[in-house]
Amino acid sequence: MSEFPGITASTANTGLFLRDSLEWSRRVMQGKLNNATLWTLTADAASTTFTDDRIGLETALHWSPTTANAAAIVASMYVSEASRKNGEVTITHTNNSNTDKIFRITFHG
Repeated sequence: MSEFPGITASTANTGLFLRDSLEWSRRVMQGKLNNATLWTLTADAASTTFTDDRIGLETALHWSPTTANAAAIVASMYVSEASRKNGEVTITHTNNSNTDKIFRITFHG
């Protein structure tokens, strides 16, 4: 899921912990927040369920279409509060046969 390493959980090696903390801080300052991914909506379906450990009950999703077919259905997309679960969300969208409804999704919260 993540291409970014986390911070060493052990404080037994203070040098390693400090190095990891500084590297993490540098990535954050460069905008590398580990909160984005590409998702493709299901063709011939009116909704698509995504699973990701970074999704929580209060997570806001922001999507940017990466194809013309994705851009054409943005106005129809929404997330029902009833569909939210920790680690999972269902996006309701236009039902059509296009297979390239690809979005860059960012998670917040």
